[in-house]
Amino acid sequence: MLKKWILRFIAGLGFFIVALLITAPASIIESLLVKNITSVSVQGTSGGLWSGQFQKVAHRKIALKQLKWNLSLTSLFTGNIGADLSVNDPLFNGELTLEKGFSKVSLSDINAQQSVSALARHWLPFQLLAPEGKLIWKDVSISISSTDTTSVFNEAVGSIEWQNASLNINGTTVSLGTVFFQLSTDNEDLLITVSDNNSVLDIQGTLRFSMNRKYHLELSLSDDLPVNLKNAIQMMARPDGNGRLTFSLPGRI
Repeated sequence: MLKKWILRFIAGLGFFIVALLITAPASIIESLLVKNITSVSVQGTSGGLWSGQFQKVAHRKIALKQLKWNLSLTSLFTGNIGADLSVNDPLFNGELTLEKGFSKVSLSDINAQQSVSALARHWLPFQLLAPEGKLIWKDVSISISSTDTTSVFNEAVGSIEWQNASLNINGTTVSLGTVFFQLSTDNEDLLITVSDNNSVLDIQGTLRFSMNRKYHLELSLSDDLPVNLKNAIQMMARPDGNGRLTFSLPGRI
């Protein structure tokens, strides 16, 4: 009889704790964010711990509007924190799934669109080219593993399309059609293979990101270009002897 009452007490206590978590206010998440990441500010918190919304979340110079979340109840039993997120902002308009474990962070099922001109405001080298169009994320998944000393990319799949892409080069607007970005990993870096659909530039190359915030953009372009474009591009690129112009830009974000 005593064992039965102990089991009932434990079950009742468990349901009580779950009920508290489910009905807890979303302000708990706001407090945790602001306390652990001092550069984050939050406005317009509503909803609860398991399902809520921030009207605006800002981190340094980046601000996102209408960030909504739905936490997974299975997180209580797996030891991982899982949530479905959605954002409605020109910088990112779409949905994804976030899962955080003891040593791994996964972003999966990313389907979204982004304004290229809005993104360019946060990267000066790209901003100078006055890019237009939108990025379409299609079933992208990225996972990162961490230890006490380092973090690495251990998986990346999916594709991103830059639709209606255009650049302004030396005063001339150049249409690129659609530029394709295919995600993968290489030597624990995120590797993005870049190509276009036979635009006048005929872009081919890679963009590499490391977890230490370094990136390296390597592109090759067609050498058979209109004179005004070729003169402008040759200021940044060099011929490779095989009918291509090569371009390399390392940096840090």
